[in-house]
Amino acid sequence: MINETGATIIGGGGGQAGTAGDGGSGIKGANIAVINAGTITGGAVGAGGGTPIAGKAIQFTGGVNSMEIQAGSNITGNVVAFSNADSFKLGGDANASFDVSQIGAGAKYDGFGLYEKTGSSTWTLTGTTTAITPWTLSGGILQISSDGNLGAPSGGLTFNGGTLQTTADITSDRSVALTGNGTFLTDPSTTLTLSNVVSGAGGLTKAGGGTLVLTGINTYAGGPTITAGTLVGNAASIRGDIGNAGTVVFDQAADASFAGDISGTGAMVKGGAGSLTISGTSLLDWTVDQGSLVSAAERFGGDVAIGAGASFAFDQVANASYAGVLSGAGNFVKDGEGTLVLASDNSAFAGGTSVSGGTLAAGGANAFSSSSQFSVASSATLDLAGTSQTIAGLSNAGTVRIAGGGLGNTLTISGDYVGSGGTVVLNTALGGDGSPTDMLVIAGNTSGAGTLQVVNFGGSGDQTVGGIKIVDVGGISNGSFSLNGNYIFEGDAAVVAGAYAYRLYQGGVSTPGDGDWYLRSELDNSLLFQAGAPVYEAYAGVLQSFNHLGTLQQRLGNRSWTVEAQGADGISDDLKAEAGIGLWGRIEGTSGSYDPESSTTATTYDTSTWRLQTGADMLVSDSAAGQLIGGVAFQYGTVSADISSVFGSGSIDTTGYGVSGSLTWYGAEGFYLDGQAQVVWYDSNLDSATAGQRLVDGNNGVGYALGVEAGKRMMLDPNWSLTPQAQLAWSSVDLDAFTDAFGARVTPGTNDSLLGRLGLSLDHQTQWQDRTGRAGHTNLYGVANLYYDFEDGSSVDLAGTKLSSRDEQLWGGLGVGGTINWADDRFSVFGEAVARTGLKNFGDSHVLTGSLGLRVKW
Repeated sequence: MINETGATIIGGGGGQAGTAGDGGSGIKGANIAVINAGTITGGAVGAGGGTPIAGKAIQFTGGVNSMEIQAGSNITGNVVAFSNADSFKLGGDANASFDVSQIGAGAKYDGFGLYEKTGSSTWTLTGTTTAITPWTLSGGILQISSDGNLGAPSGGLTFNGGTLQTTADITSDRSVALTGNGTFLTDPSTTLTLSNVVSGAGGLTKAGGGTLVLTGINTYAGGPTITAGTLVGNAASIRGDIGNAGTVVFDQAADASFAGDISGTGAMVKGGAGSLTISGTSLLDWTVDQGSLVSAAERFGGDVAIGAGASFAFDQVANASYAGVLSGAGNFVKDGEGTLVLASDNSAFAGGTSVSGGTLAAGGANAFSSSSQFSVASSATLDLAGTSQTIAGLSNAGTVRIAGGGLGNTLTISGDYVGSGGTVVLNTALGGDGSPTDMLVIAGNTSGAGTLQVVNFGGSGDQTVGGIKIVDVGGISNGSFSLNGNYIFEGDAAVVAGAYAYRLYQGGVSTPGDGDWYLRSELDNSLLFQAGAPVYEAYAGVLQSFNHLGTLQQRLGNRSWTVEAQGADGISDDLKAEAGIGLWGRIEGTSGSYDPESSTTATTYDTSTWRLQTGADMLVSDSAAGQLIGGVAFQYGTVSADISSVFGSGSIDTTGYGVSGSLTWYGAEGFYLDGQAQVVWYDSNLDSATAGQRLVDGNNGVGYALGVEAGKRMMLDPNWSLTPQAQLAWSSVDLDAFTDAFGARVTPGTNDSLLGRLGLSLDHQTQWQDRTGRAGHTNLYGVANLYYDFEDGSSVDLAGTKLSSRDEQLWGGLGVGGTINWADDRFSVFGEAVARTGLKNFGDSHVLTGSLGLRVKW
């Protein structure tokens, strides 16, 4: 039933003049819906005697009914519902007001169980009621100025597309259900606080210039939309994704996480002492007034103003860049193992910066604020990433990386530096004084201890005088720095560039009290070579000790016998070599100690060598003038060397294998001429004991040798003879260039030897027979030698610096040896022991060699 504006419905009158009568109801019935914008009046009371009853304006007598009033509604008499299933509605499209004190038992509107705002109109509730009036807002606006306008608090509030407007400060403990979308319209300078649960599947919209405060543990699913004003809540009361064109405040007393996405054009505020972690995406600017706000840069955008005493943290697992701007006086924290790049100018930030984990990197100028005090934890890194930055102070327990992709980066600290065991990494082109370098500049004081790690950036090394300044201290320089070098030299770390090693010094050469820190390649006012330099300098000399050619006696033993020794009588100079094809093998061991006459690095070295040779020879030509014997041999062996120098010690371990050939002429008058040619291939490992590492692994080389020896046996009696000897042997070692463990290029240079020998041998030969009557021969001898090397030693180019070494050129040697033949000279055993020493500094350089061989012929 619709009673439109201007229409009137009047109930029937009571009895007349004799007996009083009740008035009739204006509308009466069951299962009816009444919409009234006009006048409805209950029946008048009769004029007769008795106690008459006025007629009801509307009386529902059964079923489910509804009563909707619209603007212009005028009802005289009561409206009585049948049950609490009946609805009372405020509707229409024209604005009006309604006094809720008319609702309740015995009141004008009695017995209704459901209350609804429909239509597009705004209805203003006035008055209060203690009745339970559970309002549903299905359309338009329901305006209130107190929670009492909505009835008893136990009556909930349901939104199904409508709006609740508040015009004063209100606190409500009633439950709110969002079965559809609901809007809270708070007038400017007013606050609506909802302390009970907001539930339902609908979305919540905050409109108006006032504030909506949510304090319950809410379960609504739609997510809030703020079109104006302020929404205040926490991670439990604000649910879902936020669309913000106003202000949202997370008043977070306890630590919590918010998983929704945040977007829009509004502002975000973190309040409360707790920590709020944003695990969704946030694209808006934040103000952190209290507590802490935590997020990750890959899902966080916008600027952040950090209040004093508050903190903002990026807990960065993945690598990401942050383009927002930091400001305020609170604390900024980088945590997590990932790398965070600050891409904007943060010079407005005056708070502290803590790098607690991972890496915080600069993405441009002023990425690190010059007003910020920085601290770097032990597992964290502060990276300038190829830029220069200025900060207010630094406490370093982790890594500060000034080094980038070039040189000349500077970290300037306008205050103090505190070393807590941290490391500062710099690039330096290690060379002479004034070489390009990164730098740490400290305007204030230094304290504590730390490490400087210098990365050589393209420097080839050079001798310094004043050094390369890498730390400039303007205040009191009580802090200490140590160098994280390639190795330890005389108790201090050294870093290598080319042939040189650099150590760290506090104080300048001419300004020892300046407190600054310098790199210098010096040792007692002379240059300081790197630890590998002595090893490289000795390398060729060590291999030459293996590459040399032995004498004829050492190689084959005695093969020429006097006629007397072969059984004739009298003294004769006639010699005869053993005929036939022979197979032979020999083993040789050498122990040497070398103290070169000249050495760039003042290097000495000891060698230990063994070799195994095996070969075959045969008679090539036999005539009255003499015999020519040709042979070929193979050899395998090793040489090990221990190298010592003031600049470092090390070792060389080499394996060699090779082939050689020989031709020997035995003349009938005691003259012999022996020629040899040899090639040996080398594989070497070089190690530095000082640096504690391998310098090069498996470096290859080839050795060549040519030699000629001549002698003339002169008989003293049938058994004794003297043999003057002369030998000239050329030996050369060609080694591959390589780059060592420090990045220095090592290029071997001249490695030749031209060794001359003059010797005199005193021999004693005898003949004997075994029990079977077969002949045997014995040759025992002693030999004295003088040696002279006509070459100038060896050299190596170490990153542009020439290192050279030359052993003593004049040596002397004494040796004894012999050969024993038996079974008609079919079998022979031969050997020699010889000692040699340099004669200029007798005994400083010396070599002991022993060899033993076996020969079989047929």
